[in-house]
Amino acid sequence: MRVLENRGNVYFGYKNGKSEASGTLGTDLTFEEDGFFIGASYGWVIADAGMLSINAAYADLNGNLKEVPGPSYPTNLAMDADSNATGLSYGISWNGNISEKMGYSISFDANDYEFDDLKDNSATLALPDKIEETFYTGKVSISYRF
Repeated sequence: MRVLENRGNVYFGYKNGKSEASGTLGTDLTFEEDGFFIGASYGWVIADAGMLSINAAYADLNGNLKEVPGPSYPTNLAMDADSNATGLSYGISWNGNISEKMGYSISFDANDYEFDDLKDNSATLALPDKIEETFYTGKVSISYRF
């Protein structure tokens, strides 16, 4: 019986995403990004208990941020800006077996995006130097192998 065994891999791909939000006063915000990413993961099989894994990825993206102000705001606050965006994703997970055919997974991931150099030719007001977005995801799952 091995007490500790490790495994790693490198991956790459293309990301295309869209996030939308609405404010309490009717303002709508849409953010879209697309581009290529590269990442790596590494895991340790720990005895017969399961596998602990970590992962990280970097993305170089094109972004678009669109803001439509609510009815109580002046219309000149609208924005439709393009940006260079970079993203970093990272996380940790634990996978184990409940039985021969049933398993479980617990994971926590974070995604950080930074949008620099915003350009909106129609903007009447100055744009921010950069916009940052961070979100976290936690998952618990049970799987059955047939």
